[in-house]
This record gives sequence, C-alpha cells and structure tokens, in this order.
Amino acid sequence: MFRKCLKNTVRTTQNAIRKEEGLTLLEAAIGLVLIGLITLPLIQKYKVDLIQESWDRTRGSLANTENAINQFYTAGNFDYPCPADLSLKEGDLDFGKSGDCILANLTLCTSPTWLTTDGICKTEDTTNAVIIGGVPFATLKMQQEKALDFWGNKIIYAVTLEQTEESTFLANNGTIRVKAVDSPQAIRLRIESGSPPQVLDNGIPDEKINSVDFFLFSTGITGVGGYTKDGVALQACGGPLTGFEHENCDFDGIFFYDQDPFDDGASAYSEVPGPDFFDDMTRAQPSLPEQMWFQHPNHNPYLITMATRIGVGTATPQATIEVIGNIRTNGRLQSDQLCDEAGGDCFDPELIAGTMDAMECDATGNMEGPQAVMRIADSRVYCTSAVYSTTGDPIDGLALQVDTAVIPTKICPTGQMISGINLSGELVCVIPGP
Repeated sequence: MFRKCLKNTVRTTQNAIRKEEGLTLLEAAIGLVLIGLITLPLIQKYKVDLIQESWDRTRGSLANTENAINQFYTAGNFDYPCPADLSLKEGDLDFGKSGDCILANLTLCTSPTWLTTDGICKTEDTTNAVIIGGVPFATLKMQQEKALDFWGNKIIYAVTLEQTEESTFLANNGTIRVKAVDSPQAIRLRIESGSPPQVLDNGIPDEKINSVDFFLFSTGITGVGGYTKDGVALQACGGPLTGFEHENCDFDGIFFYDQDPFDDGASAYSEVPGPDFFDDMTRAQPSLPEQMWFQHPNHNPYLITMATRIGVGTATPQATIEVIGNIRTNGRLQSDQLCDEAGGDCFDPELIAGTMDAMECDATGNMEGPQAVMRIADSRVYCTSAVYSTTGDPIDGLALQVDTAVIPTKICPTGQMISGINLSGELVCVIPGP
C-alpha cells in the first residue's frame, strides 16, 4: 500500500514539474506556425503599402518639378532652366542652382570625368545636344525635398540645349528621344501594345515619333546610375544586362520612360530580374501645355496663352480664335483683313476706315463728273454713275448699275447717286450738286 501511494505521489510530482517547465517543442512549433500565418499577410501588406508610398511620393516630386519648370518659363524667362550640378551638396556655393548651358563649356557625357569637372554634361557637340544634370530647385524656388525621390536621391533632369535659350526656344522643339512601353507584361513578353501586338526586334521598345523638351527620372529603389542628395554616385549604370534602366543612366540622349506613370495597372515598372528589370520613375514633357495662361511679367495687365487655337462655342476651332455667335465690342475692332465666312473675298479695312486711292471712284482723273461707290470687294471700291454727260450719254464707270446681289434693298433712280447706307441697310440717294 505504501509503495502504491509513493508511485502516485511521484507521478503527480512529475506532471507538476512538466507543467512548470512550459510548452513542449511540438506546442512551440505549432505556436510559431500560427504566428507566421497571422503576421505574414501583415508583412506583405506593409511591403505593398511601402512600395505604393514610394511611387506616390516620387511621382509627386516629378510632377511638382515639371510644374515648377513651366512656371519658370511663364515667369518671364521664356525658356527652360539649365540643370544643376549633380556633384554639389548642401553648403556648396551653387548648390541647387542652374549651371552653365554654354555648349563649349560643357564636358561630354562619355567623358569619365564629367561629374568631377562640371557636374553637368552634354550628349554631343551640336545644337541637338541634350544637357543632363540635377533639378535646379533653388533657381526654381522649390524646396530641396521636392527635387528628391522617396529614397532621398536626386531627381535627374535632362533638357534640350535649344530650349534653354530664349532666342532658340520653340514650344515643341525638343530633341530628346524616348522609348516607351506602357505595361510590365509588354516588357516581359517583349511586345509593343497595339492591335494586333507586334513582337519587338531584339526585345527593345520602339522609339516614339515625337521627341520631348525635357525629361525627369528617379533611379528607383536600386539607385542604379543615381546620386545621393550629397552628390555621391550610387550604383554604376551598368549595361544592357542590368535591364532597361541603362537606357536612362548611360546619358546617350535616348531615354526609356513610362508613358502612363499614374496607372499602376499599365505601368512600365517591372521587378523581373535580368534584361527586363526597370524600376526608374519617369516624367517626360513633349511641349509647353497649351492650356497654360499666365500674366506677362513686364506687362501686368496682359494675359498670355500657349494655346495655338481658342474656341468660343466650339470645341474644334479652325482658326486662331473662332467664335460661334455674335461679337460685341464697345471699343475699336482692328484687323488687317476683312473676309467672308469662307475666308475668301478679303479686302483691306482701309477701304472703309481710311484713305487710299483704291477707295476713290475718280482716282485716275480720267472720268468726268461725280462717281458713286456701289460695292467694296477685293481690296477696291466698285463705282458707277447715274449722271449723264452733256451729250446725254451715261458716263462709263466700272459698273453701270448697283449689284443687286450685294445690295438688294434699293437702286438709286436715274440722275441720283449713293451718299451712304442707313441703319436699315438701305441706300441713301441724293441728286449730285453742280
């Protein structure tokens, strides 16, 4: 009996000790699996949210920079700023300021020393050169942070040489060549969007027909070919094996860009390792936005627009200004030509609001007696005479009666001449004096 009680006591003690020692290995493993199942989706969501935040913030910086460059133009400079020195850091004298865009003073981008000598480079020695450097945020009156991407690296700015000089600036005169694909699938499958999709030669996206004025890009999370805010070079640009990214950081004047950057479902972004890899974030401007209105800096009361056509009452204006409806003015209406609706049969407004020989019926002095203006067309007046000569014969003019197709309301009686047109549009006739 004593031995049986002793065994029960020992067994109870062992169970208590086991409970105090904690979980078994099996129980701990099950617990870790459960924790993993709970936390893994949270980690994945955090990663997705972080990537989305990096896209949103960098896209915002690119858009803000583009707007600032356009505002630089409209502030009275009438050109785009030259890029800033990529090698400078905070505290340096010209940090964030536009550099020198004099072609002869710049180093070629193919030179291994361009960063240390200029911090800005040129793609060639002709007027088609592209000038590449950093965003001149100080010149643009931007905060420095707005010229950096999500990872704190400098946004790179490339601009056509001729667009940095007012005398050579044209609204769509860019020479920056771009290649674009608008979806990761198109990159991976090496096809160009279209109907039907076309297989690309050598897997390289087609170059777009229209060149762009300036190009902005972030080197993305990898920083390949990028520079820190202190002007330190990150990863070297590499070659084609590093992916499409080398198209931007080799500085050859040809850039690869995401033509639909705000659509995550149709984006050039691709994390596929190898020759398809591309994590740059880009922005390209083909020309000045046509809808831009701004106040002229030297003539404050005046507004200027970049639009080539303005329509009032029409969405498809066919002339510089086309108005569907009436035009009313309480001041002067000035014009070089007055034409009919079809744009033909134009004449000089001096015929009715000035003095010129073609306005006079007897300009040559070869006709006898007073002459009357019958109509105005083809930059001249057409005259007639209802006054008879001393022989009783009518005096020959360019026409012997009023053109009723032009003025159908009244014909002056024989012996009278036109002296004007009343408010009803009728001819006013008078008997000529001696």
